[in-house]
Amino acid sequence: MLFLEFYYNLSDVEVSNQCQYNLLYRWFVGLHIEEKVPEDTSLVVFRRRLGEERFERLFSRIVERAKEQGLLKERYKIVDATASVADVAIPNTMNILRQGRGVILREIGKVDGEAGKGLETPYSSLS
Repeated sequence: MLFLEFYYNLSDVEVSNQCQYNLLYRWFVGLHIEEKVPEDTSLVVFRRRLGEERFERLFSRIVERAKEQGLLKERYKIVDATASVADVAIPNTMNILRQGRGVILREIGKVDGEAGKGLETPYSSLS
């Protein structure tokens, strides 16, 4: 079941459910039709009892055997690190207005410093 979990990128619950209803999964795991499927928590207990190091060794041996039998092929995963704008980074209307107000006040301040300061104070609570 752990191999199926790895191969199909499933959780403990998902692989247990698949073994309940999917005949190919049952065959692969060695369960007959009338046999009860182990609960998903038994996979957690199994991993915990083995310990991390022994589990890694066992799982590595299973994966190597699967490769030898032609069940697994070497595949690379490419991770795309493209930067993109998230919804949270898109400014809302109020933020755009605040930024625009700041730019306008700075420009007014360059032309007439006294007028810029006079305009800043009444609207500073909007920041």
